[in-house]
Amino acid sequence: DPVFIAIDFEDPNSVAYGFDRNSDTQVGLSVLDSRNIHSASAKQSLGIKTFNFVTGSNQYFKTSARKDLWATSEHIPTTEMLQCIKKVIPRDRNIILVGHGFSHDVAALQSLGFDFYTSILGHFDTDVIARRLKFEDVSLGAVLKELGCPTLNLHNAGNDANFTLRALILLGIR
Repeated sequence: DPVFIAIDFEDPNSVAYGFDRNSDTQVGLSVLDSRNIHSASAKQSLGIKTFNFVTGSNQYFKTSARKDLWATSEHIPTTEMLQCIKKVIPRDRNIILVGHGFSHDVAALQSLGFDFYTSILGHFDTDVIARRLKFEDVSLGAVLKELGCPTLNLHNAGNDANFTLRALILLGIR
C-alpha cells in the first residue's frame, strides 16, 4: 500500500547550485495515498493532496500563488525547503516518487540533502514512460493533451506535481 509522491521544482538548477543565481523558485508535491483511492470522491480529485512551497521575492510568491489550482502556496525561506519537503513525506510508509523529467528534480533533492534510502521503494518518470510509449512530444502539457487531460497554469510547481500524478495514472491505464 504505497504512497505516490510527485515532486516538481521550478528552476531545479537554482536549487542544485545552492540558490547562488536566484532564490525565486518553487517545489511542489502531490501525494496520492493508495489506501485512500477507493474512498475518494470525484470532487476530491482521487484524494490527491497538493503542496506548493515558494522561495524568493514577495512579487514572485504573489505571482505563483495566483496560479495555484490545488494548493495554497506557502512562502518560505530557502533554508526551510528541505524541512517542508520532509513534513509532506510519511516515512512510516512505502514511498514511490514520481516526476516528469525527474533527473533535474533528483539533482535538486540531492543538493538539499534529501534521504533517498528511508522508505523510498523507487520512482516513475512520466517523461521516460511517454518516450517508451512513442509519444511524439513528451513535454508534460503535450503528454496530458494526448491523454485527454485538460491543463491550466503549468509551470507552477504544485500544479505540475498534481498533473504529473494524473499523467502517471492515465499512462498506466493506457
